[in-house]
Amino acid sequence: MADADHLRAAARARRPADRRQPLLVLYTADLAVVAKRLRDHGVRVWDEREDPDSRSLHFADLYGNVVVVAQLLGA
Repeated sequence: MADADHLRAAARARRPADRRQPLLVLYTADLAVVAKRLRDHGVRVWDEREDPDSRSLHFADLYGNVVVVAQLLGA
């Protein structure tokens, strides 16, 4: 099995049953820049939210794992 195939298989085996749970949350100082860069590279972005103290979005990595990117406002 090729290295990439092995990594994909391992990622699928570790994937939680409820795929809606993010596995990773990243914080940024400028969410708009991150969103633009993701879209410019063809990444589907969803669940963009703006709350009084934060903004966030979701995307999936190469293996389908959900990643959340958040910006804390006023911090």
